[in-house]
Formats: sequence, C-alpha cells, structure tokens
Amino acid sequence: MRIVVCRQCEQNFETEAPRVHFCSLECRFWSGVQKRGEDECWPWLLSRPKGTYGQLSQYDASTRKRFNEKSHRVCYRLKVGPLQQSDHVLHRCDNPPCCNPRHLFIGEHAANMDDKAQKLRAGKKIDAETARSIKNAEGSSRTIAAAFDVSPSLVKQIRAGTVWRYA
Repeated sequence: MRIVVCRQCEQNFETEAPRVHFCSLECRFWSGVQKRGEDECWPWLLSRPKGTYGQLSQYDASTRKRFNEKSHRVCYRLKVGPLQQSDHVLHRCDNPPCCNPRHLFIGEHAANMDDKAQKLRAGKKIDAETARSIKNAEGSSRTIAAAFDVSPSLVKQIRAGTVWRYA
C-alpha cells in the first residue's frame, strides 16, 4: 500500500495500484471538465474520438475488463442518479462535449432523432443511385460534394468504400 495525493481534491488516499492519481471516479471525471458559468457549456477536455462525445475509460473489477463510457453519461450518473443501459442522456445545448449537468436530461431515442432532424443536425440522406453517381463522378471531393449537395467527407467515404460499398 502507498499513500497518494488526489490530483483533483488534494486528499490523501491509499492504493496498491501503480498509476492511480485520483481518489474516486468523481475526481477523475471532473479533472477532465472545464467548468464555466452555471448556464454555460462545460466542455470535456480529454478523450473525444473523432471530435464527438467525450469518453472516460473505466475498469470493471467484476469482469476484469476496461470499458469506455460517454462523458455526459458519467456526468449524469454522478450528479443526478443511476442510469439504465437503455437510457439516452440528451443535451439541451446540442453540444456533444458538454458536461454541464444542467444541460443534460433523459429522453428517448426517437425523440432525440426528431430533435436532430428539426435542428438540421442530421446528415443528408441519399439513395443508391446517387451514391453510384458520386462514386463514378470525375473531379475533386469538394466539387462533387457541391454538385450533389453533400459533404466532401461523404464523397470521400463513398469513394473509399466505407459507406455505400455496394452502390
């Protein structure tokens, strides 16, 4: 056993683990959040795959496995209460890295998708014929994207075969 000072709350705690720097999940979580004003977004500053939702890596002692949990779900659990696996934690602010508990609420998947479509956060839907046309089009991704009213990244994904592979 060794005594370590928590990097967040500066309290002493005992641990056997060699690389533990926080006394609790709560301290570890809040070390990755930039708290601002009460009503402002509090961005997650640590891991954010592909610039989307933040995530916090954790260890489940019962299964002896690591897993990632989205940072806004961890925030909700810590500040509001337990979550079911099927619960969707939604953002009032539409800002994926936000971890301000005042901006989070539980909602259903269908309602979240409707909200996304209403606020024009949903990607443009295309059909197989349009995907084939994009795949066979000549020119830069940006030029093709403008012609088909889609994003250049979608054009690149279609050409690379990561989406619409069989178009």
